[in-house]
Amino acid sequence: MRSPDLLSPGELLGTPVRLQSPELSVDVLPDNGGRVASIRCRQSETEFLLGGSSYKVKAEFSSDVPFEYSDRAGMDECLPTVSLSSGQSGAVNAPDHGDLWRHAWRILERSDSCVKLTTKCFSLPLSFTRKLSVRASQLRFEYNIRNLAQTPIPFLYACHPLFAVEPGDRLILPYLVQCLYLHYSSGNRIGSAGELIAWPFAGIYDQQISLDTVGKKSDKTAEMLYAINLSRGICAIYRSQRHQAVVIRFNTKRLPHLGLWLCNGGWPDNPGIQKQYAVALEPTVAPYGSLSAAVAARSAPILKPRRHFNFSISMEILGCDRPWSYEEVARYIDETPEM
Repeated sequence: MRSPDLLSPGELLGTPVRLQSPELSVDVLPDNGGRVASIRCRQSETEFLLGGSSYKVKAEFSSDVPFEYSDRAGMDECLPTVSLSSGQSGAVNAPDHGDLWRHAWRILERSDSCVKLTTKCFSLPLSFTRKLSVRASQLRFEYNIRNLAQTPIPFLYACHPLFAVEPGDRLILPYLVQCLYLHYSSGNRIGSAGELIAWPFAGIYDQQISLDTVGKKSDKTAEMLYAINLSRGICAIYRSQRHQAVVIRFNTKRLPHLGLWLCNGGWPDNPGIQKQYAVALEPTVAPYGSLSAAVAARSAPILKPRRHFNFSISMEILGCDRPWSYEEVARYIDETPEM
């Protein structure tokens, strides 16, 4: 590993870090909020993350800028909240999608297949460190959140990977998941916030809506749902036309819930901003959008003074060596243990 002191000035400002294995090429943007901008299969050239990340720029967003004015691409990290958090206590005030995407991160270690970055929140006294390693067709993310204060601190963390999609792509959850809690549905298309929604088919009046199948961008729909208290931390998105998949694994003792963002051109609401077409599978510590809501529900983890919260997430790309069918991926999800 090279230390940051040995990196040239160009590598510390705006230059992407490219990690590679024989199967994968991964781009990380330390100066653009630590964003993972690209996960690409080298053989098929399939890009798995939503494009649009700004390379060679330094993020400098103030705390009042909504997330919709960011790149809205690639993979971000949300801490200490996801949606805008406000409340009577200053401890739960935090901006839209948290602090971390708004500023540059610092490189701690780097090699051809690994990069370790660190940064701090400004809303709460928390540090955040992420080590990303690429090996064969797998990515491993190792995380550390530390309370820098002398008092307990609540927090809300969610991994926020926006995946590229095409019509007919499929989402796969553990077979025991039969319903999800609805957090948001544009125009209340499938219900109101807080309702329990059947998975994978949501019954709306006399219509069955297939939530596990990606629609078209012209559908102009957007939903946010949560699978709560998972017994197995594993899920996948299957790229139907490409016969490949991304499998995400996580430990439910640390990340017991999974958020699902299903956007077929139905967000943002601002008419001057390009509509998003993506799916996000978001392992999280609590099934709430805002830290203030998680605190009110007594669901936010409390980090003791000077203590650490460690966890890891893995992503595996299936189909780099041969085509996979949907049935094969579904069976793999059912048979593969969580981390």
